[in-house]
Amino acid sequence: MSTSFMGQPKEIFDWVGYLVLEHHQERSFVVNIDNKVGSVGCIPNRLKGLMGIFLIKYDPNTGEPTRDTNGRCIRCGSNEPGLIIGEIRSKVPLDGFSRYLDVDASEKKILSDVFVIGDKYYNSGDVLSCDGLGYFYFQDRVGDTFRWKGENVSTAEVEDIICKTTKLNQVNVYGVEIPGTDIGMAAILDKEAELLLDVLGNELISNLPSYAIPAFIRVLEALPVTGSYKLKKVKLQKEGFNINMIKDKIYILSSGKYIPLTKEIYNDVINNRLRF
Repeated sequence: MSTSFMGQPKEIFDWVGYLVLEHHQERSFVVNIDNKVGSVGCIPNRLKGLMGIFLIKYDPNTGEPTRDTNGRCIRCGSNEPGLIIGEIRSKVPLDGFSRYLDVDASEKKILSDVFVIGDKYYNSGDVLSCDGLGYFYFQDRVGDTFRWKGENVSTAEVEDIICKTTKLNQVNVYGVEIPGTDIGMAAILDKEAELLLDVLGNELISNLPSYAIPAFIRVLEALPVTGSYKLKKVKLQKEGFNINMIKDKIYILSSGKYIPLTKEIYNDVINNRLRF
């Protein structure tokens, strides 16, 4: 989800809160105390080890950390986007993931043997970059990048354009499956029916490469969120554009315009009779 604030996605202001709240036994903070534009905060390079906060390389297709031949994670260079992780130093049993009711969900948030055998780090699921001075910048969330036509699509970039164009600040962009690949889809909260699809379509075509333009638009009366106010992107992705199970209005991009998705068009898509 993207909620604009001073032209920046809302996530750049709340990822630290997410890190602290989700693993409350550890306290890792990055605060933008000097109002560096666009930055979520700064840790001088010489202090990163002391604070236990690092950026590591990851696979944008799977969201999993990239490991070297020795099975260790790889730190990112300056201005290279990566997963931000925080070291778990507490000797107390790892019961901080109270929001996850099953063991598997909790374990997925903990990375082991990251830099040395036996260490443990909390995986925030957020992608940031860090410049040479130590300023961090929000880039994306894991799962908010998908590939189409051989290109990585940053959903945060698409969400930001939609928010600025529509003046609607609750937008979720994600990849959905079509035969043989994934394709972009946007869910937009529009309680007051203010969405102008023709204007939105023109703006997306003018500002995005063709592979990044959402093929489908879903207009929602409410956006599903978790108890910690994270969007239930998995639920939206699973529902896709299946008009047989979705009551919301869905539109498909056709000849540069968004038109209603009918059952006939839907069947053409899933039976690979309509190509994008």
